[in-house]
Amino acid sequence: MGARPKGNLELYKYIGSQIKRARVANKEGHRIMSQSKLANAIGVTFQQIQKYEKGTNKVSIENLLAIGIKLKVEDINYFLPHIPNEMITNVLEGE
Repeated sequence: MGARPKGNLELYKYIGSQIKRARVANKEGHRIMSQSKLANAIGVTFQQIQKYEKGTNKVSIENLLAIGIKLKVEDINYFLPHIPNEMITNVLEGE
């Protein structure tokens, strides 16, 4: 399961918002999957999905890939498209 973020909280909140966006609505505006169904599909609790979506817990790359597959996200970069370089630098530097 995910650990409490030690890096840039804004990064984890951004990734979480992208997870929620992918889970909640498709192009037609219909919900794709509930938190419970997604959680069962990747082997975590629905509370863990809530924490990922809020940015409370950071999501592992393995779980991010599993979420992308289950939600039929065609490109993993969907979760990370507009992350400013300074956010990435802060995470890499452990800030």
